[in-house]
Parts: sequence; C-alpha cells; structure tokens
Amino acid sequence: STSDHKHQPANGQSRAQVINLQEPNTTRRTPNTEHPMPNTEQRTPNSEQRRMTAAIGHLVVLSALVIAVFGACASYAGGYTARPDLVALGRAAVLLVFGLLTLACGVMIYALVTHDFSVKYVADVGSRQTPLYYSVISLWGALEGSILFWGLILAGYSALVVLIHRNAY
Repeated sequence: STSDHKHQPANGQSRAQVINLQEPNTTRRTPNTEHPMPNTEQRTPNSEQRRMTAAIGHLVVLSALVIAVFGACASYAGGYTARPDLVALGRAAVLLVFGLLTLACGVMIYALVTHDFSVKYVADVGSRQTPLYYSVISLWGALEGSILFWGLILAGYSALVVLIHRNAY
C-alpha cells in the first residue's frame, strides 16, 4: 500500500526512526477550561504568615502531647489515690487535647488550601493545580496527616466518653 511505502527505511534507518521523523507528534495538550486555575495570588499567604502557620501547628501539636501525658498521669494518680480533683484534671485534659487537635487539623487544612509549601507536609502532598476539595481531603493523604487526623478522631471519641460519663466517678 502507499502508506507502507512512506514508512520504508532508507539509508540504514530503522522503521521506528523513519516513522518518528516523518510523522511528528502533533497532539498538543490544551489547558483544561472546565476547571480554571484559581487565582493563587489571593490564596497564597506571604512569608510571615507561612512561618506563623508552621509555628502554630508545631506549638499546638506539642501542647496537645504534653497535656495528654499530663492528663493521663493525673487520671492514673487520681484513680490510684481516690482523689476526684485529679480525675477531674484528667477529664479536662481530654477535652483540651480534643480542642488542640481540632485546631491543629484546622491549621493543616489552612496550609493545604493556601498552598503553604513552607510546611513540609504540604510540599509533599500539595499542588497549586489541586482543586479545593482535594486539597482539604489530602489532610489524610499521607502518613503524617493521617496520624494527625486519627489523633483528632480518637480525641473526639475520648471527649465524647468523658462528656457522657462526666458524673460517673
């Protein structure tokens, strides 16, 4: 056939080289007009805000850890020594940890939505082209965010138990 004739190797070229030379790839990628890119100038924080976001996130998670350890120790000591005041401190610590982990998840979602790449987690899982919905749910898309999210869920269940049984002991 005539189409086979134009693809015949000449001068020692392979068939693949002839095809690549004679039929260049004319397919071009066109921008997706269904989902226009967001105006990143409005959604991108300045460098001061970026540093504050990371600092607040670290401080909140570290505070939650310290308060959780304190609350566990106070609850144990209160149960062992039959001191209701220490048990009450443990309950308050559970509620405070839940609040702090809620704040930490909020800070992380803020960093994901604003594409704050100074936060390592956002740099690892985020992209400026990611739609808002996927930016938010990328909170649990990798190990660190998933652990933070599971910590929030467990703290939420713990707070619920403390609230339901607040008058039991």
